[in-house]
Amino acid sequence: MTRAIALLLALAGICQAADIKLPNPGFEAGGPNHAENWGSFEFGDEGAVSRLKLSKDARTGKRAFEISVHGGGGGQGVYLDVPTAGLHLKDGDTLSFSVHMKSKHGKPLIGASLGMHVEFMDGSDAGAKILARSDTLGTSGFVGKTLSDKFRKYTTSHTLRDSEFPGGLSAVKTLRLVIVALQPEDRKAYERLGTAIVDDASAALKRRAN
Repeated sequence: MTRAIALLLALAGICQAADIKLPNPGFEAGGPNHAENWGSFEFGDEGAVSRLKLSKDARTGKRAFEISVHGGGGGQGVYLDVPTAGLHLKDGDTLSFSVHMKSKHGKPLIGASLGMHVEFMDGSDAGAKILARSDTLGTSGFVGKTLSDKFRKYTTSHTLRDSEFPGGLSAVKTLRLVIVALQPEDRKAYERLGTAIVDDASAALKRRAN
């Protein structure tokens, strides 16, 4: 009986999600105008669309990150690169990426303009190429909910398939975790604009049960 219970516990453990250690997940390390390990990007009409800056209105610690969504076309965001060395990504594993978000001023903010996704890179240097993106592989990356004045955890998950990547999963050398604010020029009337506070990013890998 003892051996049977041990076997069941071992099998259950295979299906448990294991946290991926992220560098500076809460934006705590860095100077007054930047957070270590995090990069940024912009596209389109940056001046009219988004503002990125650090905030003291943190869920934990002393610092968080804020993204302001304005009318116009284009967007801006931040990303965190995580090496895949030691993760041993396999077909059927499920990768999840989470952040905590809330509305800065307590006013309802439609989250349809706030996105999260994972980019699977073939390297870690400036010349690295994107092999695939979770949001273009059928996994929606947009929050799609109204942010309130309380922090709430939002998660996007994607089940990995070896066939999705040129060269297979072994070609993926870096996971790029992306948070983006974007606003198309044809914004719908119900899509409220405003500022979101982002804090405490996390990621996990759940192994496929054998």
